[in-house]
Amino acid sequence: MASDKEQLPSQSQYDILLECYQRGRYDDAEKLAISLTEQFPYDQFSWKVLGAVLKKTGRVSESLFASQKAVGINPQDVEAHSNLGNTLKELGRLDEAEASYTQAIALNPNFSIAHNSLGNTLKELGRLDEAEASYTQAIALNPDYAEAHNSLGNTLKELGRLDEAEASYTQAIALNPDYAEAHSNLGTTLKELGRLDEAEASYTQAIVLKPDYAEAHNNLGNTLKELDKLEQAEASYSKAIELKPNFAMAYSNLGNTLKELDKLEQAEASYIKAIELKPNYAEAYYNLGALYINMGRNLKELGKISEAVKYFKKSLKIHPEDSMGVSLELARLGYKDMPDKTPLNYMQDYYKKKSKQYELGMFNKYYGHLLIKNALKKTHNQHEKVDFLDLGCGAGNLAEFLRPYARTLVGVDLSPDMLQVAKKNELYDSLHKKDLVKFLGEITICYDVVVAAAVMVHFSDLEDIFSLVWDRLKVNGKFIFSIFEGTQKDIELNSSLFYAHSEDYVTTLANRLNFKIIYRQQGIHEYHKEIPISALVYTLEKGK
Repeated sequence: MASDKEQLPSQSQYDILLECYQRGRYDDAEKLAISLTEQFPYDQFSWKVLGAVLKKTGRVSESLFASQKAVGINPQDVEAHSNLGNTLKELGRLDEAEASYTQAIALNPNFSIAHNSLGNTLKELGRLDEAEASYTQAIALNPDYAEAHNSLGNTLKELGRLDEAEASYTQAIALNPDYAEAHSNLGTTLKELGRLDEAEASYTQAIVLKPDYAEAHNNLGNTLKELDKLEQAEASYSKAIELKPNFAMAYSNLGNTLKELDKLEQAEASYIKAIELKPNYAEAYYNLGALYINMGRNLKELGKISEAVKYFKKSLKIHPEDSMGVSLELARLGYKDMPDKTPLNYMQDYYKKKSKQYELGMFNKYYGHLLIKNALKKTHNQHEKVDFLDLGCGAGNLAEFLRPYARTLVGVDLSPDMLQVAKKNELYDSLHKKDLVKFLGEITICYDVVVAAAVMVHFSDLEDIFSLVWDRLKVNGKFIFSIFEGTQKDIELNSSLFYAHSEDYVTTLANRLNFKIIYRQQGIHEYHKEIPISALVYTLEKGK
């Protein structure tokens, strides 16, 4: 008599089970597979089909037991290990999935599907170089493996090797011209390469091949928006949402386009929907906050102050960390107390954008550093090399000028983006990412000259900074700085949301702290929306 392990279903039972599965009759296939696994608990094929049916019907967790049983019954079955890996990967158990694929490859090193699947897992684990190697091996074993070429393209794109990614996607499409995902991925790469017309064509082809491809409609919308085809972009995002009603990213992108089309209320509704669908969607929150502050500023310019304040408050509610300077807007309108200094998140966001301009050498209509240079030339012995501290050094725009005068040159700034630019010029002896008040309070070194170009514009009361600078200057040391000139009050916020200080304020403060004013000059610091911003530059000398 045969043992349980030797008993197997008849060929006709196998044929019926396989036919049900292949014809998509998953309810019948599931019932029959369960019946067979109960009658023949050691029949591996029935367990494999049961696992496949459960996955097909969205019950991945339930399919895990069946996949594990299939491996347990025949540990030498390469396909069973690969299937188990697929299930574990879908469940997010990536380390275990990696082990399953690795075991499949150990049993059959020529199993290209397992190499590709291993690559997908390694990519999700962030191990991109290893993923690239796995895809490359899959392709070496099967050069016509279109999916592996596409997967390799995805990894190369993440590695920033866009030309190689383009080649991989192109090869995937050559092998399978109907491969919609590869067309869409090629579009994304072409868009990153700045070839927008070609990207549009690739996304369009992906949609022709797969009309219900919501992601391709969304990506096409992004490209059309960059091409300034805003109405077409709006239609693409709307189609993506129609196909995938819970597509939060498409709602946010639609909001961006509606905003540019000046359909502000519809943009607001799109952002809100994106956030409802994805409550932790930081980008949509940011965009909604930006929309509110723009609406507020538009209303402010129209003189509708109470309505403007309403939108400013909405923005601040969404962004309590105030990355958009809303508290400054409200303070300028008299609806909030003036903050002690520029909100940290607003300042860092502001200088993140500025750093890109500085890196590209875009200094049009900016003259602030010329004012500082002139002050140093007028008040410093040019034959004497001294120790400099560049407070709020930013992108290091003063470094090249200061270096010939400097025995040592130290820079401190709060913006990592600006410091990254400053680091490239290799002119500072040291650079420090730190709040300048904390930095001045912690160091014990004294300097001959402290410079601060457009730094005081971020602080209301300057007494603490002046006092700390006094402590860090040598006797007869010099403090060279610029301020935006205030004309109405001692301390005020100007139209650019920077702090401005009056001449009387600086004079009173200098006298109180025993600084001697040895230089003062008025000039244009910069232009904001074609309006000149007046500045005062000073050199103060430390008394004994």
